[in-house]
Amino acid sequence: MKPAILLVALTGICGQLGCQSMLNQSVMEQRVVEQFADAVREENEPALRRIASSEFEQKALRSDNVLGDLRVMKLPTGDVSVVDVKELSENRREVIVKEETGGKYQFQLVRDPDKHYWAVDDVVVRQRSKGTQVTRSTAEVMDLLMTLREFLDIWETGDREQILAMTSPGLAASLEPLPEEWLTALTKRIASAYEEGMARKPEANLNEDEAVVKLPSKNGHLMLKIVRLDQQWRVDDVEAHNHRDDNHAGSVRRQADAMNSIHSFLTAYASEDDTALRNVTTERFHSSSLELADLSLVQLPKAADVPAEFEIRAYENLLTFMLPAGREIVRLDLEEQISELPEIVQNRFVSGNRHGPRFLVRDVTLYEKGSDRQRSLSAVFTAPTRAALFLKALADRDREVLSQISTTELAKGTWQRATPGVLAALPIPKFYDPSLTLTSSHSTGPRTELEFTTQQGLMMSCTLINQNGLLKVDDVQFPNDSGQVTSLKTQLELAVPILEFGMAWSANNMEQLQKACSSDFNRLVWSHLEGVPRQFSHLPDRLSSQVIDSRITQERATVRVGDGTGVPVTASLIMEHGYWVMDELKLDEGTGHAVAVRETLRGQIAAKLLSGSYSTVHRGDGHQIVMPVGQPNQGLDLSPTEEASGASSGASSGASGDAFAKWAQSGLTEGDSTASTIQQASAEISAEINRGAIDHAIYHQYPDDPDSPGSQGRVTPAVSTRVLDDNSAARVLPQTDRTIRQPADAPIEIE
Repeated sequence: MKPAILLVALTGICGQLGCQSMLNQSVMEQRVVEQFADAVREENEPALRRIASSEFEQKALRSDNVLGDLRVMKLPTGDVSVVDVKELSENRREVIVKEETGGKYQFQLVRDPDKHYWAVDDVVVRQRSKGTQVTRSTAEVMDLLMTLREFLDIWETGDREQILAMTSPGLAASLEPLPEEWLTALTKRIASAYEEGMARKPEANLNEDEAVVKLPSKNGHLMLKIVRLDQQWRVDDVEAHNHRDDNHAGSVRRQADAMNSIHSFLTAYASEDDTALRNVTTERFHSSSLELADLSLVQLPKAADVPAEFEIRAYENLLTFMLPAGREIVRLDLEEQISELPEIVQNRFVSGNRHGPRFLVRDVTLYEKGSDRQRSLSAVFTAPTRAALFLKALADRDREVLSQISTTELAKGTWQRATPGVLAALPIPKFYDPSLTLTSSHSTGPRTELEFTTQQGLMMSCTLINQNGLLKVDDVQFPNDSGQVTSLKTQLELAVPILEFGMAWSANNMEQLQKACSSDFNRLVWSHLEGVPRQFSHLPDRLSSQVIDSRITQERATVRVGDGTGVPVTASLIMEHGYWVMDELKLDEGTGHAVAVRETLRGQIAAKLLSGSYSTVHRGDGHQIVMPVGQPNQGLDLSPTEEASGASSGASSGASGDAFAKWAQSGLTEGDSTASTIQQASAEISAEINRGAIDHAIYHQYPDDPDSPGSQGRVTPAVSTRVLDDNSAARVLPQTDRTIRQPADAPIEIE
């Protein structure tokens, strides 16, 4: 009995001792978490530091406003109780704590070797973020938050060594090449967006080795990418977003790479190092503007002179850098070279400099403060040369060079339209001489204005426009004999159809004549004739004179042409399909009264048609035909037609043997068997079929094929021609009061 009683007694004693040990243990953990919660609730910083471990204090409590920063984590502040204890090691325990409001927390307790008692080493908080429950380590979040705050403070006030010490190797590779002034300007620009206190409301996504943090900032937010290296957080990239600006410059690494290219460009430009310039500029900018240029003509800021204020804007793979420089603002446009690659690949390759700089300078523009005047390096270095080349080509009437160096608008109505004869006869002043002097230049947008003076004292202004990256001449303005400013572009565009008209009239070339005339002129006059009238025989000579003056209103123009000895010829032109064409001419036939050519010819044609008689004849096949009878004695004097083009509107030329043609021919010029025929008895057919069908031809020259039609100086038809078959001798409109009669090989039919 005694051994049994002793065993029972010992067991009871051990049980009581074990329960007491477990009870003491729970009391210790309860006491530690209560002290921590009480310190947070009471905002008692000394008590909080006493109950925190040395490592937790170093990571999470190193700021000047510990209690304010800890509010980010929403730590327990009410009554707490221990729910579960897990012993991880002899000196570490994991304690699950429940707050009276229902929230649960995981406390990490350690026996601190420096403080020699149990203390809180971390608190893991369960929170909901955008509908997802996440756990956050208080020590890690606070350590990250403190790192960001220190980073922003150092970037605003620190030196180069401190700045680079806070960054990852990737970001340091982009920042390190920058000179001290450039580095300070960039880092202060980023740090200035942050305001004290804003970092207490971060949005952070953390994993084991990296984090992305969004911080509120002035007018926007900062996005920071952080990586863990050697148990320390390092900033890998920063991007400042301004809600008021859609074209933000991008990440600080991207800006640093761009600033490195700008610094290299300014250094190479100042030393006129062409090899270095080639490495930091696009191929087009270097070859077309810098390679053969005298760089001393335009002075750019020195590479070391970087102001505290500058502006960077991004547009897809383009980046613009605005740099104040005295009375001007220098704009440098940069082009990103590997934007199609993922950013991580870009950074790796650019940082290692395996493929050259990330950005290349594509153009430089200088803006004058307080005005809209500007000048680009491309314009300054290339515009005078291109303008002089244009003026030389004008003097030589070099169609190929003029077409290449002119804008599309200038070339369309002049060099591309004019035949060799017209080009040779164009009234072009003598602009070019070897002593041509550039007196002034400035740019506005894509336009560049150059002012030249010739040896004879003639002043002119040459306008160039940037088209597809190349400067092309758009106009030359100069004073005429009356001292009025004259546009060469307008003068030539109006002179071309006038010369075309005169040369075609002289050569009896109906095709070229129709090309030079308006749709109404063709419909009312030329569509009725196969040849040029013998009237106004001196008209071609008078049209080849100089242009005296011109007046343009919207799509109409009035031009006076003359040699100064008589009454000038007045030409009225209209714009059709993008070209100036002749609509009417008025000249003095020596009577003292102006005669309108189109109106005169139209009246004669109408009188000819109205003076004829018609009768209806029944044909054997049952059809009725209208036959002209009689021989009217009112004639229209036309030129011989053996060499006439015969281009007509809406019908083939009438045969000389048919009844209508014989009647018309016999009545045109008495006794002249070669006189041209009237092609149709009414102008209505032209109005319906050929409305808007004028195709103002462009002169095409094919130097590689001498036998081609273009090489012989031919032009495309100005009026479309519809050839009717033998069964299409007549057409009748639905209206009962209007019959259209067209001559063909058979008499005109009425169905």
